[in-house]
Amino acid sequence: MFASQQSIAAVNPSGILAGQSLHCKRLPRVRRYLPSQWEEEWYSIGQGVGVNDSLPCTNMKFVSYIEPLVGHFRHPRASHCLGKDNAKAAHIESRDYILLGSGLHPDDFYTTFPGRKLLFDFGSSSYDTSLKWLVDKYAENGVEFDSIWAWELRTLDPSAYWAEVPAKIKPILHFYNVGIEGNTAHEEHPIHFIKQHVQPGDFVAVKLDIDHVEFEMAFLHEVSNSAQLRGLISEMMFEMHYSHKDMAPWFGWPDSTYQDVLRLFHSLRQTGLRLHFWP
Repeated sequence: MFASQQSIAAVNPSGILAGQSLHCKRLPRVRRYLPSQWEEEWYSIGQGVGVNDSLPCTNMKFVSYIEPLVGHFRHPRASHCLGKDNAKAAHIESRDYILLGSGLHPDDFYTTFPGRKLLFDFGSSSYDTSLKWLVDKYAENGVEFDSIWAWELRTLDPSAYWAEVPAKIKPILHFYNVGIEGNTAHEEHPIHFIKQHVQPGDFVAVKLDIDHVEFEMAFLHEVSNSAQLRGLISEMMFEMHYSHKDMAPWFGWPDSTYQDVLRLFHSLRQTGLRLHFWP
């Protein structure tokens, strides 16, 4: 690239100030920054526009900022990254980095979701684990649930379970201490449950973490292939196990790869589904 008797309008890497003239001087090649694949993923998802068919105004579009799909989908200060003895390290199961919410400004939330606020927790364990965190975090964002449904396969002591549940939550919590039907076409499968109970205008949060690959992937397959089902789910959290030496102590060596997780989560986010990796 050459310049002859031309004035440049800004400081450039050669150190020549704006307004100075160049006389047939070769300008240095400016190296363009090339983002990594993860950075491109971060940017594309952070800038993503989602359309939810269940919204009252079906042509409504909004920018929905969300945590990026990078690293091992954990807190950026997780102990397996910084070392367990690092004072700044977060627990590997810390969820504090997750950006919960509909992606809407609070002033628009109740206009967009004038219906009920519903939570489905598939694989809830005791109340003080995932349910308590979800209820408390959504409350911090101004979302108070009208009804909560929770399933847990492991047999729990009823008295001990309900002793942990706050008084204001007990009337709205439906707890099923049984396994979940695996056939997606069965009337007792969670998908049928969601379709039966959710109405347009409801805000629906779903958490799926039952550590049963066949059931979880069948559920995600239905979500991937049904725009109608995605339109009923406002926000979803899912932990997908994958093979990697860093995560082997927790996940073992399942068939799914890291690339499988990226492809699935990225494709679902691009449909407009607000999907988080549940740690």
